[in-house]
Amino acid sequence: MKIIKAPDTNWTRKHTCANCTAELEVEKGDVKYRYHSGDQRDPSYETWTATCPICKTDFNVPESSLPKAVQVEIKKRAPDNGPYGGGGYFDR
Repeated sequence: MKIIKAPDTNWTRKHTCANCTAELEVEKGDVKYRYHSGDQRDPSYETWTATCPICKTDFNVPESSLPKAVQVEIKKRAPDNGPYGGGGYFDR
């Protein structure tokens, strides 16, 4: 199959750490994806987080700031972390 046009997966986002006030530039390789399975009382949901390299505090990366193509690439690094997978953070 030929690829006519590949989506742009270069993504960065500026963030100021709430704990140590460091100014950071988050790249797609810094983002961790986690799927939280639910049950009949609590629906399942996904989280996207990154960690400050200075104070090691985790912070949320809004899903709306991640283009769909970037979300797909991040999820590819965590193949066991889907609706029927193991869960937990993956950094591959």
